[in-house]
Amino acid sequence: MADEDEWKKLSSDQKVQHTSWKARAEGYKECIKNFQKYDEKSPEFSKYLGLVKKFVTDTNELNRVQGLKATLLFVQRAHCAGKTGGEVISGILAKCFNSKPKLREMGIEVCVMYIEIDKNELAIEELLKGLSNKQPKIVHACLDAIVKGLSEFGTKVISVKPIIKQSIKLLDHRDKNVRESTKSLFVEIYKWIGTAIQTPLQGINPVVLKELEVEWEKLGSGGNAKQTRFMRSQQDLREKMEAKAAECEQAGGDAEQGDVAEVVDPYDLLEPKEILSQLPKGFYEKIEEKKWQERKLVLEPCEALTSFPRISPGDYGDFVKALKKVVSKDTNIMLVTIAVKCLGGLATGLRKKFQPYSILCLDAMLEKFKEKKITVVTALREAVDAIFLSTTIQAISETCVEFLQHKNPAIRAQTGYFLSRSLSKTKAALMNKALMKLFIQPLLKNIDHSTPDVRDSAYQSIGMMSKLVGESKLQQFIGDLDKLKLDKINEYAGKAVVGSAKAAQTNGGAKQTPAPEKATTSKQVTSKTAKTAPAKTTTSSAKPKTVKGGKKATPKSQSVEVASEQELGDEAVEELVSAHISAEEKSQITNMNWKERLAGLQSTFQKLKMLEKNTIPCQAFVRFLSLKPGWKDNNFNCLNEKFKILEFLALNAKFTRTSANVCLSSTVDKIGDVKCGLSAKTALSAICEATQFSWVVDQVIECAMGQKNPKIQSESLQWFAANIKEFGLTGVNVKFVIDKLKVALAATNPAVRTAALSVIGTLAMYIGDKVRMFFESEKPTLLQQIDSEIEKVKGSSPPAPTRGTKTSSAADSVDAAASDDEVEEAFNIDNMVTRVDISSKITDSLITKMSDKNWKERKEALETVIGILDEAKFVEANIGDLPVALKARLVDSNKILLTTTVNILTQLAKALGPHCSKHLPIILSNLIAVLADSKPQVRQAALKCMDEWSENTKISMWLEGDNISSALAVAKQTFLRIELFNWLSDKLGAAKKLPTSSKEGLEGCITVLYSCCEDRSGEVRAKAQAFIPVIMKHLSYDKMLHGTSKLGASSKSTIVALLEKAREQMPPPPAKTNKKASTTTSTTKQVVAEIPDKEETKTSNTGTSKNQTAKEKRTTNKRPTTTSKKQAAEEDTSPLFIPNQNGKEQRMKDEIKLKTIKWNFPTPREDLVTQLQQQLVPCVSSTLMSEMFHADFQHHLKAISMLSQAMSSDWASTVNCMDILLRWFTLRFYDKNTTVHIKCLEYIKVLFDKLIENSYKASDYELASFLPHLMIKIGENKDNIRKAVHGILKQVSNVYPASKLFNYIMDGIKSKNSRQRSECLDHIALLIETYGVSVCQPSAAKALKEIATNISDRDKGVRSSSLNAIVAAYNVSGDIVFKQVGRLNEKDMSMLEERVKRSGKFSENPPQQAVKAPASATNVVKKEKETKSQLPPSKQQIAQPAPSHSLNSLSEHTSSTVGMTDPLQIPEVAALLSQIQEVNIDQFLVPIEVPDCIKEFRAKQAQENSKKTLDVVISQLASPQIDASTTAAHQLYAVISRKDKWPMLEGKMDDLLTATCTQLRMITDRYLPMILKAQENREVAEISNESFFSLTKSNFSVLMCIFSAPVLASQASVYVMFDLLRTIVQLLINEQLNSLSEKDVGKLTQTMNMLVHRMLENCDPTAISCAIIRVLHDSMEAASKSYADVVVKCLWKFGRSVESLVSDKGPSSTGDGFQQQQLNIAALMAEMDRFWRFFPKTHPVYARIENDFPLRSVKTVVVIFCKQMGPKLADHLYMISNPESSDVVATVQKYSKMSMGDMKRRIAVSSERKENIYSLSTKSLEAKLSEIFKKVGHWRHCKQGVEELYDFQQDNPGFNIKPYLDLLDVAYRDYVKLALQKVESERTGVPIPEKPPVKDLFAYLNGLRQKAGLPSLSREQIRAQIDQEKDADNCVQTKILAPNTTANQSQNLQSDVPTTSTRTGPTSSGLMDLKRRLEEIKQGINRT
Repeated sequence: MADEDEWKKLSSDQKVQHTSWKARAEGYKECIKNFQKYDEKSPEFSKYLGLVKKFVTDTNELNRVQGLKATLLFVQRAHCAGKTGGEVISGILAKCFNSKPKLREMGIEVCVMYIEIDKNELAIEELLKGLSNKQPKIVHACLDAIVKGLSEFGTKVISVKPIIKQSIKLLDHRDKNVRESTKSLFVEIYKWIGTAIQTPLQGINPVVLKELEVEWEKLGSGGNAKQTRFMRSQQDLREKMEAKAAECEQAGGDAEQGDVAEVVDPYDLLEPKEILSQLPKGFYEKIEEKKWQERKLVLEPCEALTSFPRISPGDYGDFVKALKKVVSKDTNIMLVTIAVKCLGGLATGLRKKFQPYSILCLDAMLEKFKEKKITVVTALREAVDAIFLSTTIQAISETCVEFLQHKNPAIRAQTGYFLSRSLSKTKAALMNKALMKLFIQPLLKNIDHSTPDVRDSAYQSIGMMSKLVGESKLQQFIGDLDKLKLDKINEYAGKAVVGSAKAAQTNGGAKQTPAPEKATTSKQVTSKTAKTAPAKTTTSSAKPKTVKGGKKATPKSQSVEVASEQELGDEAVEELVSAHISAEEKSQITNMNWKERLAGLQSTFQKLKMLEKNTIPCQAFVRFLSLKPGWKDNNFNCLNEKFKILEFLALNAKFTRTSANVCLSSTVDKIGDVKCGLSAKTALSAICEATQFSWVVDQVIECAMGQKNPKIQSESLQWFAANIKEFGLTGVNVKFVIDKLKVALAATNPAVRTAALSVIGTLAMYIGDKVRMFFESEKPTLLQQIDSEIEKVKGSSPPAPTRGTKTSSAADSVDAAASDDEVEEAFNIDNMVTRVDISSKITDSLITKMSDKNWKERKEALETVIGILDEAKFVEANIGDLPVALKARLVDSNKILLTTTVNILTQLAKALGPHCSKHLPIILSNLIAVLADSKPQVRQAALKCMDEWSENTKISMWLEGDNISSALAVAKQTFLRIELFNWLSDKLGAAKKLPTSSKEGLEGCITVLYSCCEDRSGEVRAKAQAFIPVIMKHLSYDKMLHGTSKLGASSKSTIVALLEKAREQMPPPPAKTNKKASTTTSTTKQVVAEIPDKEETKTSNTGTSKNQTAKEKRTTNKRPTTTSKKQAAEEDTSPLFIPNQNGKEQRMKDEIKLKTIKWNFPTPREDLVTQLQQQLVPCVSSTLMSEMFHADFQHHLKAISMLSQAMSSDWASTVNCMDILLRWFTLRFYDKNTTVHIKCLEYIKVLFDKLIENSYKASDYELASFLPHLMIKIGENKDNIRKAVHGILKQVSNVYPASKLFNYIMDGIKSKNSRQRSECLDHIALLIETYGVSVCQPSAAKALKEIATNISDRDKGVRSSSLNAIVAAYNVSGDIVFKQVGRLNEKDMSMLEERVKRSGKFSENPPQQAVKAPASATNVVKKEKETKSQLPPSKQQIAQPAPSHSLNSLSEHTSSTVGMTDPLQIPEVAALLSQIQEVNIDQFLVPIEVPDCIKEFRAKQAQENSKKTLDVVISQLASPQIDASTTAAHQLYAVISRKDKWPMLEGKMDDLLTATCTQLRMITDRYLPMILKAQENREVAEISNESFFSLTKSNFSVLMCIFSAPVLASQASVYVMFDLLRTIVQLLINEQLNSLSEKDVGKLTQTMNMLVHRMLENCDPTAISCAIIRVLHDSMEAASKSYADVVVKCLWKFGRSVESLVSDKGPSSTGDGFQQQQLNIAALMAEMDRFWRFFPKTHPVYARIENDFPLRSVKTVVVIFCKQMGPKLADHLYMISNPESSDVVATVQKYSKMSMGDMKRRIAVSSERKENIYSLSTKSLEAKLSEIFKKVGHWRHCKQGVEELYDFQQDNPGFNIKPYLDLLDVAYRDYVKLALQKVESERTGVPIPEKPPVKDLFAYLNGLRQKAGLPSLSREQIRAQIDQEKDADNCVQTKILAPNTTANQSQNLQSDVPTTSTRTGPTSSGLMDLKRRLEEIKQGINRT
C-alpha cells in the first residue's frame, strides 16, 4: 500500500507523467489550482511546455476531461502557451473531437482560445487539416470550431479564402452532419462578407446553392456582422468599440449604424486560372493564317479562356501582341470583336497585372472606334473600360489627348466618352493641375466641333472633371468661355456621378454591356439635381470668384495681361507734352548746345516726378525724347539723363510695348557705350518690369545680334545673363535664345563668345545638364568650355525671381488657390527640340528579327535600333512595337545582348523625353527583374537605365500596381532586393508627395518589406530596414503597424521595434499655416533655410513657423531686405550644443543592436545622411543644423567656424558629440571643394590636440566611422592635404591604440589609388619605426606579407614605400623579416635585399635617434627607466625595444651586468668569491707591463668598435631630422678628410653613398617643395632657407671629399653610382631651384657640376660608364629633354677619356700610389647594347625630346672604341646576348672593317672564354666559398681549407671574401689571414716579416705562476692559453660593450686608436682577467 501511494510525494509536473491514472488525475487537479494562482509570466509554466499535449491525449477519458480543463487554463494564462499550439490542437483532433460531446465542446473551446492568444493562423491551419480526416466526427467538430471562431472573431482575424477553398467539397460529403455544418459555415461567412460569397460558389450543386440562397435571404443583405471577441493584440480595438457603443447608447441610437461593413472583393476569393498552357495548339501560327475560318477556330477557345473572372499572372506579351494585331489589322469584323472581347476579359481577369499591356492595347482599340457596327463599338467600350481599371488616369493621359484630336469624329467622340467614364472612376486627388490643363485644351477644341457626338462627349468629360475636382479649380481653365457653353458644362456636371471605381472592381468579373452614352448619363441624374444645378451654375458664371483679400481671380490665360495703346502722331505728341512742360524746356531739349539740353532734361525730369502716375503721357514723352538729336546724342551726360527719365517712366507710369518699341533699338545701340552703357542697362531692366521680361529679351537679343559692333553683342548678352536671376526664366523663348547663342559662339570676338558662355552657364542653373544637348554639334574645344560653365553651377538651385510684371500678382493668387500639387516649369524643353517619327523604321521584320533564335540575328537587330536612335536623337511618342520587343530581350540569356538592350532603353529614354510615361508600364516589370542578375555590370547598367526613365517620368508611375512588390517577393533574388531597396530609398526619399494610386502600390510592398527585414542575407536586411523610414514618410506609422497584424509573435516584435525606431527618425509634422499665408509663397516649392549672408530669401509651404508666416504675409510682393534677416539672425542666441549627457552611449548601443545603420559606405547615401541629421537634432541647435546640411559650401565653412568657437567655450559638449561630428566631417570629405577639406582637417587637428591635452582615450565606436574615410584623403593630389592627414594620424596614435590604427591603414593599402597606397605604406613605416613590429596586426608575419605584395606594384612610389616599410621592420627585427615576408619572386627579393643593403647594417639602437653627447652607460640606463616610468601603463610595453634575433644568445648574466662598474655586484662573481678562502693576494696584484701582443689585440678591438660607431653615423646621414643629418655629415667629413681614417671606410662606401643619396632625394622631394609652398602662401616654413642650404652643403661636401680621393671613389658599385648620378642630375635640372636666391643656387649648381666632373675622373671607370648609360636609359623613359641633355654631356666627357682607358700602358696611378682600376669593356658594351635595343632609332621618344642625341652619342662612344682598339674590340663582345641582331656588333664590324666570318669567329671564341670564366655563377661561387669556410672552421681540415681559400682568391680576384671573414671571431680571423700569408709566402717565396720575440714575456709569466704555487708551462701551452683567453675575452667584451656603443660613439669616432694605460678601474676585460686569476688561485689552494 505504501508503494502504491508513493506518487503522492511527487510534484505536479511529475504526477501528470505518472503511469498510474490516479496519479495523473490528481496531477491534473493540482495543475488546475496552480494555474489559477500563477502569474502570467511565471517560470513554472515553462515546466509544462512538453506535457500539455499529454493532457489532451490521456488514455483515460475521465482524466482527459480534467486535462482539457487544465489545458484551457494553461492556454489562457501562460505567456508561453503559443509554443504548444500545433501539438495541442493536433492532439485534440485525434483524441477529443471523436469522443464524448463534453470532450468535443471543451476541445473546441481550447482551439478558440488559441485564436484569442494571437495564434489564429496556426489554429485555423490545424483545423483545416482536420477537414480532410476520414472520420466524419472529426470533420464535423472542426467545422463547428471554425464556425465558432468566425462568429466571434470575424473575417479580420480569420481569413475566409482558405476556408472556402477547403469547405466547398464538403457540401457533397457522405455524412449529413458534415454537410449541414458546411452550410452553416457558408451562412456564417455570408454574415460577414455578404454577396461576395456567391461568386466562388457558382459551380456547386444547384440544389445546395438554392438552399443556401434561401438561408441568405433570411439574413438580408449580409455583411453586417460585428466582432464580439478580440485577440490579445486587439485590446485597443475592443476599447474603441466599447466606447463607441457607450456613446450610441447615451445618444439613444443604434451602435451598429455608425459602422461600415468591410467590403470583400469576390475577386480575392477566387483561385486564379492559368490559361497560357491551355491556348489552342499552334495558336501563334494559326492566328497568322490567311483564311478567316482558321483564325476563328483558334480565337473562339481564347474567348472562353479569358472569360474566367480571375486569371493567373504570367507573361502575356506574345498573346496580347497577337490579339492586338487582329484588332488593328484584321479585316473580318467578327474576328475583331472576338479579339477585343479576349483583351477585355484578359484585362478583367488580370486587373493590375494587365498594366504593362494597357497602353499598347488602348491605342489599337481607340483607333478601332472608327467602326460603325454597334457590336464592335459595344465590345470596344467594355474592353477599354476594363483596361482602364488596370492602369491610371496619368498613364492614359497622353493617349487620350492624342485621340481627342484625331481626324475621325467617331474616334474623337468615343475617346471623349471613354475619358468621361474613366474620370468617374478616378479619385479627385489624382487630378492635379497639370492633368487638367492637358485634357482641357483638346476638349475645348472639341466643344466647337461640327459633329454633335464630339461636342457632347467633350461637354460630358469637362462636366465630369468639374464634378471630380470642383468648379473653382476648373474655372481658371474655362473662364473665358461664353455663358452658353459654361451652362452646358455645368449641366453635365450636375448629371455626373463620381466614385464608381469600387463598384466596377467588385463586379467580380461579370461583364455588363453599357448603353449608349446619353442614355446612361440621363439615367444617372435625379430630378432634384436636374432642377438645382442650373441655378448654381448661373450664379457661379455671373459672379467672378473672389479669393480672400478682396482680389478677383482671373483665368490663367489672362493672368499676364500686357497693357497696349495706339501709336500717337506728331501733333498728339506735341499737344500732350506741351500740357506738362513749357516751351522753353522743349526748345532746350532740342537745342544743339549740350548744356542747354542737359538743363532742359533735368527740369523736365523734376516736373515728371511731381505728376501722378495716371496723368503721365508716357508714349508722348518717349517719342519727344526721341526727337533730334534723340538717342544719338553725342553728349553722354544728356544721354544718361534721358535714360534716367526712361527708367522713371517705365517704373512709375503706364509704360506699354508701344512705348518700348520707340526706344528699345536706340537703347540697345548705347548698351555697349563705356560712359552710358550702365544707364542703358538699367533702363532696359525697368522696361522689363513694365512690359514683360520675355518680350524685351527677344527684342534686345534680336537687335543686338544684328549689330556689327561686338561690344554691343557682348554687353547685351551679359545684361541678359544678369537679369535672368532677377526676373526668372518664365516665359522666355529659350529656343530663340539658344539659336542666337550659337551665332554668338561662332563670333570672332572673344568677348562675345565669353558672354555667350556665361549665358549658357546661367541657363544651366535653370535647365540643368540638358542645355548641353543643344550645342552637341559644336567643336570639341567649345564643348569643353560649355561643360566647364555647366560644372560651375552644377548642384546650385536658381534664385527666386525678385522682379517681374506688375500684373502677375492676381495670377499668382489664382495659382495658389487653384492647386499646389505641382509646380509648372518655366519652359517646356520638349518644345525646344525637333522630334522624329521613327515608327516607319520599326518594321515587322525588325521586330521579328529581334526575337530570332540565332543570337547573331538578335544582335544585328539591336544594332539597327541603336543606329535608328543615334540618327534621330529625339523621337516622337509613336515607336510602334519597339517597347514590347525590347521587353522580351530583357530576359535574354545572352548577357551581352541583355546589356545592349538595357543600354538601348537608356538611350530610348533620352530620345523620348517626357513621352516615356506612355511606354514605361510595358517594360517596367522586366527592367526591374534585370537587377537580379549576378553580374555587377549588368545591374549597374539597369540602374542607370532606371534613373534615366525615372527622370523623364514620375516616380508615382513606378509604384502603381504590384510590379515592385512582385519583384521583391522572390526570396532568391538577393541582388534585386539590395539594389531595388537602395534605388527606391533614393527616389522616394526625394519625393515630397505621392498620389493615392502610388500609395496603394507601396502598401502592397509592406508585407514583402517585413519579410526582407528578417532575410537570411545581412545586406538585404540592412537595406530593407533603411527603407522603412522612407516608406513610412509616404504612408503612415498606423498603416505600417497595421501590416504587422499577420506576422508571427517573434517577427512582430522585431518589426514593431524597427517601426518604433523609424517613427523616431521621422521629421515632425509641418506647422499649420493660414490660407492667406499660403498665397505668398515663391514660385518654387523648394525649402531653403534662411541665410543671413545672402540678399534674397525663399519661403516654403511646409516647415515654417507662425512668426515667419506672419512676416511673409506682411511683405507680400515686396522685395525682401537684409535688415530683417540680420535681426532674425541676432535673435537666435541659443547655445550651439544641447546638453545630452548619455547621448553618445545611447547611439553606441543602438549601433551595436543594429538599430542604426553602420557608417560604412563608398559614397554617401541619402539614408545615412538622414540618419545623421536625426542624430544631430537632439544635440545641436537648429541654426547649426541648417548650416551643416546646406547645399552651399559657404555655409559648411560657417558651420566649421561655429564648431571651432564652441570647442573652446563648450569642450564637454564637443566631446559628447564627437562621434556624430566626425561623421559629418566624413561627409565633407566627399565634397569637391578644397577649401572645405582644408578647414575640416584644421578643425580635426585642433580637436585631437585638445583630446591629447586632456589625456582622452577614444573608443572604437568613435573612430571606426571616421578613420576609413580619412584614409581616402591621404591619397589626395594636394600636398597640404596629405600632410595634414599624416599629422592627424600621428595625433590619433596618441588617443587610440596604434595597433588598431594599423588595421585601418592596412585597409587603405587596398585602394585603387596608387598615391593612397604609397602614403599609407609610408605611415606604416613610421608606425613600425616608432612602436616596433608589435604594432603590426594580426601578426607581424601576416602584415609584412601583405605589405610585400606591393613590391611588384606598377607604381614606382608604391614599390618604394613598401620597400621602406619592410626595411623599417628589418631595422627592428633583423633577418627574420625575410622569413616573414613569405616567398617573393626573384626580382622582388633582389629589390628588397638591395634596399636593405642601402639602408645600412642592422642596429640594435632605436631608429632615428640623433647622435648625443657621450654619456655613461649608467646614465643611459637610468634615462631609459625614467622615460618608461613616465609613460602610461598601456604604452610601457610598446615603449620597450623590440626583441632582436641577434640578442637571443645573451645570457641573463650578460644582460644583468650592463652598466655595472663594480665586479662585486655581479652575482656570479660574488658567488665565486664566497667560496674562496681569505688569502692575501696583494703580492700577486703588482703592476705588470702589458705585452705587445695584447696591445695589438686591444687596438684591433677598439678599431672594430670604431667601425660599428661609424655604421651608426652613416645611418644618421639619411635621417629625416635635419639636425641629426647635418651633424652626421660634419662627423663623416672629419673622418673622410683624414687619410689615416680611410681604412675604417673600407667596405662602407656603398652604404655611405646610399645614405647621402637618400638625403638628397628628401631635399628634392620634401624640403624644397616645402620652402616654395611657404613662400607662395607667405607662411613660415618648417625648414628655414639657412637649414636647407646648410644640409645641402654638408652633404655635397661629403660627396666632394669622397670623389676627390680615387681610393674611396673607386669603391662605389655600379648600382650606387647609377642612383647617385641620377639624383644629382635630377636636382641639377630641377626648376624649383630657380625660385630660391640666385647667389645660393649659383653656388649649388657650380658645386654639383664640379662633383660630376670628379666622379668621372676618379671613380671606377666601369662603374661610372655603366652608370651613365643607365641614367641615360632612365632619362629616355622619363622623356625629358633637359634630363637627357645633361646625361649626354656626361657621356661626351667620358668619351674623351676612352683613349687613356684602353691604351696599352694600362690604367694610370695617382700620386699616392693608388693604381686606377681597369675598364671592363665587355660590361660597358653590354650596357650600351641594352640601351640601343630598348631605344632604337625609330622609337617615338626621340620625337618627344626633339632630337636623337642620346643614341648618336652612344654610337659615337662605340666608334671611339673601334678607332682605339680596332678588331680587338670584338673580343669584348661576349656579354652581348643575340649578337646577330645587335646594333653595337654591327657598328663594330662596320668601323673595324672586319668581315662577317671573322666577326663570328671572334665572338664564338670570346663566348667560349666567357663560358670558361663565368661557368660558375655568383650563387655557385658563394656555395663553393661556403664549403671552403666549413673546412677552414674544422680543426682537422683547417690547413686544406686555407689553401683552397687562397686558390679561390687567385681564380676569382674580383670576388669579395671580406664579408665571409667578418663572420669569424677576431682572433680566428687574424689566424686565417696569417695562414693565407704563409701560403702566399710558400708559393711565391717572399718571406713574412717576423714579429719581435716574446722570450721575456714567457719567463715573466712562468715566474708569476711559480709565486702562485703553479707549475711552469711550455711556450706552446702559453700560446694556446693566450688564444683561448683572446676568444673568451672577445666574446664577453662584445656582449658587454654592445649597449654602450651609442653612448661612446662620438668619443670613439674622434680618437684614432684608444690609448692603453695602466689599469685604473675594473673594465670589462679586466673583469675577465680578475675572474680567471681568481680561478687559478682557487685551484692552487685546493692543491695545497
